[in-house]
Amino acid sequence: MEREWTPPQLRSHLLPKKYLIKTFQDNAAHSFLNDHRLVVNIKNVAKTSKNGQLVDAVMSCCQQRSTQINAKER
Repeated sequence: MEREWTPPQLRSHLLPKKYLIKTFQDNAAHSFLNDHRLVVNIKNVAKTSKNGQLVDAVMSCCQQRSTQINAKER
């Protein structure tokens, strides 16, 4: 998953939670989704998750991806 948003954009609440969740569900590994409780219906996740949790998940996912890419380049 490539970072499409800057950290300030994520923290500004300009991006709808459902959009972030849908992007995760389309691109992230099932184990990641399960760890961050993003596997169930988008509507239910949006109701129960806080924006801060989603921002943390985005940052974590992007960090994991960059670590994997750096490891492959070595």
